[in-house]
Amino acid sequence: MSMFDKALRIHVHDDGRALDGMFRLVELAKEQRPLEDTLSAMCRLISEMAGVEVVSVYLRERHVERDVLVMRGNVGFPADAVGRVQLGLDEGLTGVVAKRCRPVSVAVAQEDARYKHVDGIGDEKFAAYLGVPLLVRGEVAGVLVLQRRKPGMFTEGDVALASSVTAPLIFAIEKTAAARGGAVHRSFAGASVVRGRAVGRAVVLPPASPAPASEIAALHALEFDVVTAAQRLGHPQASVARALDNLALVAIALRDQVAAPSGDVLARLQRAPYRSSSQDRDLTALVDERCREVTDLWSFLVVDMQHRLPICGAVLVVPCLGTFLALEAVARGAIAVVVAGTAEPGARDVLEAAMLPAVAGVPELVARVRSGDVLEVDGTRGAVLGPR
Repeated sequence: MSMFDKALRIHVHDDGRALDGMFRLVELAKEQRPLEDTLSAMCRLISEMAGVEVVSVYLRERHVERDVLVMRGNVGFPADAVGRVQLGLDEGLTGVVAKRCRPVSVAVAQEDARYKHVDGIGDEKFAAYLGVPLLVRGEVAGVLVLQRRKPGMFTEGDVALASSVTAPLIFAIEKTAAARGGAVHRSFAGASVVRGRAVGRAVVLPPASPAPASEIAALHALEFDVVTAAQRLGHPQASVARALDNLALVAIALRDQVAAPSGDVLARLQRAPYRSSSQDRDLTALVDERCREVTDLWSFLVVDMQHRLPICGAVLVVPCLGTFLALEAVARGAIAVVVAGTAEPGARDVLEAAMLPAVAGVPELVARVRSGDVLEVDGTRGAVLGPR
């Protein structure tokens, strides 16, 4: 001990593995990324601190008309267990923890009558179980579970350690809830369009008002978007290059309209040249496709001029998705796309080239979500975490 330490009558604790681990957990909890990524990173660190093979975090969520515990963080099980595994509040040992709001440990979980087997993750290989409730304002927000292969009861020291690490976990959970305006989140299952994950505030396209739009402003925006999308997509595959060509042809048609106004601008744009795929297709179908895509594009441009949509860094929420809207999402800097209905194959190609996560087929979510709501888009599993 140094003279300085003696003078102050203090003792410096050099063996600080657990303390260092707590500091690292707090830093992880502060990071801005999808909650599942944060919780899984924290699980990896907790497994090192506690010396166990499996650590899981279950969160309480509202699904349909009941509350369930959904695995939102894990280390030790297959990656697809996160978000897929869920238990009722009265199911399994984890349900006991949630119901009693107290830590529960079992030497051999599989021998307990309340044990619930989950197919496909290998939990039967891990005998010893410890569950600790995650309490937010006196209510169970989730459960932290530690498991190890070797049978045997967890010690009081293990329980104390597990209880201590709940604080940074709760901080991460509450931080995400605060970003959502305090709303309880809910998982909406859809169809995967493009793999990947992203979290951000939603931008929902409002209906266009009857107020006339400036065709010159729309032209400038569209021409800029064509160039920006092309730059961000680099050297895309043929279908994406064709979509860019078609968008450029619409921009040329709009320039002609601005130069020599002649009736309904939308009708003129719908007659713009269109580059079809090399496959033979029915002419009527091609015309219908062009009309639909141009109509969606024009509505988007009008709405954007009326509302100045803050799409950059946001999750774009749309009723359906064609190639033109997909290109607009890329050009405007969206980080993900959520579609109420379907996404056309060309739109999928565009988003894949830009590596934008996307989920389709979630009409219930789109009916509930409002601009500004925080959404977590999981394009890999085809699910979106959104408002209750």
